[in-house]
Amino acid sequence: MRPRLIEMEGDSAQVVAEDGLSIRALRVVHEPIAPAYGYVISWRGRTVVISGDTVKLESVGAASRDADVLIHEALAPDLVERMARALNKAGNLRLARVLRDTLDYHTTPKEAAELANDANVRLLVLSHLAPTPANRLVERAFLREAAKLRSVRSGELMLAYDGLHLRLPADSRAIEILQR
Repeated sequence: MRPRLIEMEGDSAQVVAEDGLSIRALRVVHEPIAPAYGYVISWRGRTVVISGDTVKLESVGAASRDADVLIHEALAPDLVERMARALNKAGNLRLARVLRDTLDYHTTPKEAAELANDANVRLLVLSHLAPTPANRLVERAFLREAAKLRSVRSGELMLAYDGLHLRLPADSRAIEILQR
């Protein structure tokens, strides 16, 4: 497949439509960075939606209606705020401000869970985690934030990790998670 310019029709554009595979780009909001996109990938009765970097958007929810998997970015605001306070205390006011600014153009785990619930998504995978769980301690702190979602999220929920491999057999309802 050769690169080509994609013309957006409103907030979406068909990127691929061949041999039963459909990939559609969605315009998402990630100001001050624009343009930003998410994707809807469908093949043989299976659908995966990737939010891209964005705030909570009804258009992503609509595109996720009855999807097998929604891979949605997530920022833990409590952890970001703690990091910003530590940076302030250390005298790095500029970086603290930049970090706090990210709160304006990302989705919280709770918002992603609400969106997945409303769209009847089977598996919500929180990805592009901020702050990045660089070690087990930070991962546990992020999981504490995500654990609050158990009372919000009605379907399956997991944190993404490098090398995560999801298999969705065609014409099936199975979602296979190949472990690390």
